[in-house]
Amino acid sequence: MARGASGSGGGGASKGQGKMSVKSGQSSAYRRDMGKSEHHMGKAERQAAKLARDRRRTKDAKNKPVSPMTVFAVFFVGVIAILALVLSDPSSLKAGDTPTQMPRNWDPTAKSQLKIEKEHVPEQCPRKSKTGDKLSMHYRGSLLTGTEFDSSHERGPFTFELGGGNVIRGWDEGLKDMCVGEKRTLTIPPHMGYGERGAGGVIPPGATLLFDVELVAFADSS
Repeated sequence: MARGASGSGGGGASKGQGKMSVKSGQSSAYRRDMGKSEHHMGKAERQAAKLARDRRRTKDAKNKPVSPMTVFAVFFVGVIAILALVLSDPSSLKAGDTPTQMPRNWDPTAKSQLKIEKEHVPEQCPRKSKTGDKLSMHYRGSLLTGTEFDSSHERGPFTFELGGGNVIRGWDEGLKDMCVGEKRTLTIPPHMGYGERGAGGVIPPGATLLFDVELVAFADSS
């Protein structure tokens, strides 16, 4: 009986130990599973937090007012792009009646000021023209397109008093200090020519004029 009890006791102890071993194994597996679950939950939470931060940043960026420097930078880049386009292809900004071919001596600044070019000056110049002198002139007038609208070469020299207001202002100003035999090219802006009214149906309103002129003689000389 003692041995049986002892055996039984021994057997009971073994069974008890077996149950504890199984329980211990189940506990370890459970902890591993729980650890994996916690790991996955932590990863999901991190992803959710990151997504929330990204949404907040996007919302803040939409609500953030645009700074004046940003507006200026965009405007500046746009202006540079337009200038680059115009300089690379001037035809991209057509001006309607802009001439396709400019005549010689054409000057863009002629629209705002009188331009005097001396084509020929004689070596001897005993007298220069001044206000009040009567001048005998040959001339040829044309538009910037090269279209000729008047000439004295078929009719003979034109005589007038310099500075008397009998001709356009561009002539009264552009023919001063001129020698007999001297030749000039005058580029006359509209406000010193025929202005916004034009003339005779051949000179359009606001036209810049080109005159090739030559002082033939002083008409008041004896």
